[in-house]
Amino acid sequence: MKSDLNSLKKIVNNFVTKIPYQNFGIHLNRIKGKGNYVDLSIETLTQRLFIDNIGGMCYELSEIMYHILNDIGFEVKRIGVYPLNDKPYDSSIPTTHNILLIEINNNLFLVDVGYGYNTIRYPIKLDCSKIGSDSFNEIIFKNTNESYKIDYKKEYITLSQWENNKWFSLYRINIPLKFLNQEEAFKANIDLMNIPKTIPIRDQFLKIGIQTDLGKIGYNIKINPFEGFKIITKKGQQQIIKFNCINDINQNLFKELNLKIPYPIIQEIDLLIKALNSIIKIPYTNCR
Repeated sequence: MKSDLNSLKKIVNNFVTKIPYQNFGIHLNRIKGKGNYVDLSIETLTQRLFIDNIGGMCYELSEIMYHILNDIGFEVKRIGVYPLNDKPYDSSIPTTHNILLIEINNNLFLVDVGYGYNTIRYPIKLDCSKIGSDSFNEIIFKNTNESYKIDYKKEYITLSQWENNKWFSLYRINIPLKFLNQEEAFKANIDLMNIPKTIPIRDQFLKIGIQTDLGKIGYNIKINPFEGFKIITKKGQQQIIKFNCINDINQNLFKELNLKIPYPIIQEIDLLIKALNSIIKIPYTNCR
């Protein structure tokens, strides 16, 4: 396979429509306590992503993609970014998301195979002449379902996605670009478990997502208080399905993506719901 743009598009699209995003691992490690972290070794990632086919979070998906592209012959670099999720930038929180930048014929392309429901289906070209500029934005139309906007500022770049009739900021990339070697990427993954501030992806939400041929499917589960729903986007049309309990979500997830939420996470959510319901005097049910 050639290390050109057409090959890169095929590799990325095939990956994100076959390998789901899920952040089970970081929640399992949070439940186990300090000192536990997601293993990013090639052997473990290969087993988990390609043999067990259970998916993973951004650091896992990005790391295996790095090795796939590097082995083919692409010039690829890791970079840490700051998730915004349409909220203000907080400089006190370090980067908690990993993406890849690929250089092809002196052009730079952003590849992100691990951003949940909003994982990016194809590489996005960055205008190298605008990086570090005072103010410039570029709107990129991928297809009828996916449109992106890149805002170039002197000290950072932000990537936004058109969603619900408005621009939704995904994340911020600081300037100058700081590339990570393997050791630094592994350390960022471990540091994510130890950041003292609340990190939504670690502390508050379970997220599962995959791109499909016609759109995308995502599950968003708030842990405490419990709230869960599924988002299906198909040919530009969005459908939202709400669930009453974690076990209903688990059954649907298994039917849709052949995935199951690990029992320690279900047990934690069950206990939190039971405790809350006992306070407000609502009879407890876990839908079993």
